[in-house]
Amino acid sequence: MTLTTPLETSPDNPAASFPPDAVRRDVSIPLDACVALDASVAVVQANAAPVSESSTPERALAPLEIALRVQRANAEQARRVADCLLTFHETLLDALAQPCFALDDQGRVTRWNPALAARSQKPAAQVLGQPLADVFAPPAHAEILRALQTVLNAHAAHPAPAAFTIDGPQRLLNDLDAARLTFVPQYRIPGCFESLVVLIELL
Repeated sequence: MTLTTPLETSPDNPAASFPPDAVRRDVSIPLDACVALDASVAVVQANAAPVSESSTPERALAPLEIALRVQRANAEQARRVADCLLTFHETLLDALAQPCFALDDQGRVTRWNPALAARSQKPAAQVLGQPLADVFAPPAHAEILRALQTVLNAHAAHPAPAAFTIDGPQRLLNDLDAARLTFVPQYRIPGCFESLVVLIELL
């Protein structure tokens, strides 16, 4: 595939002194590489240095190399933004006066906020990384894991399932009863499940 862009001819433009048939710029880029690149990368390719027939293969790959670097930079920026948002969410959960915890897609505890640690008398270090079945009483953990599976199944068909609640008494621990559980799916980036936050409204 060849991208051709005309050069403006003016007294200030060196191209003005070129022969008419030389006032062109051809950049040869493999078609399959162009398909994989976004619009911003295509702009970089179109404005790359001319590639003559005598150019070496290494020089001919220069526009594609620039395009790949642009993609990597964009991906790194997106990752850093996602990490900042995740840190903000974790800080917010820890600051809540309402007891809450979070699960990964395997049903393991990934967050256990100080309010829940104080109410349950279980420190975070004791439960983080543990399967939910080893933390809560059987009826409650089975109900929560069903909710997690509902979120994962909905996520397969829809990029962002909405939050939902389960009402009714739930015995989480011997001395911890919930009047309502609110489930809030969290995503690192759109389409990438991170965790399921569970907010506990105590009796």
